[in-house]
Amino acid sequence: MDIEGLIAAAKKIDAIASKHEARSKAWQQLARDAKAGLDRDEIERRKRELETGQVTDYGTAIDELRAALHG
Repeated sequence: MDIEGLIAAAKKIDAIASKHEARSKAWQQLARDAKAGLDRDEIERRKRELETGQVTDYGTAIDELRAALHG
């Protein structure tokens, strides 16, 4: 078992999860703002921005974690 590798992979997973959580919160806020009747152009701009963002991919980080476990 590679302890340093485990820690590095865990930190990578944590960073990815933080980005995912922030993106989810942004979608939730967008939905609340749209429901509240905020400026339609602003809502559309933010929606396009969120739609073009990266999809959360844990694959590499999980592979690194598994490799460190089997180290």
